[in-house]
Amino acid sequence: MAINQPPEALVQWFVDALRQHPLPPQAMSYDGNTDYDRLYQQLQFEAERYWRLRYGYAPSPGHLVNAFFQAEHFLSREQRLQPVWRQVMRWWQQR
Repeated sequence: MAINQPPEALVQWFVDALRQHPLPPQAMSYDGNTDYDRLYQQLQFEAERYWRLRYGYAPSPGHLVNAFFQAEHFLSREQRLQPVWRQVMRWWQQR
């Protein structure tokens, strides 16, 4: 595992958490107090606590941030590819 690479289980924890707490798209804001910012802070705290209780140590702040954004990227990619996979499956079923 690379120094800046968080454990895959931590990324998966964030994926699951973000699926449970979807947010509607919001306008950009720089005040740091949007629903997105509050959810980000809440999930960072919950992930650190979960990891500490389960594994006996807290992941570094860098791992928490990296895992959160990797999870967001994964979900974003999954959402963008979903229409393509529907077309592929429809084509496959027609054969």
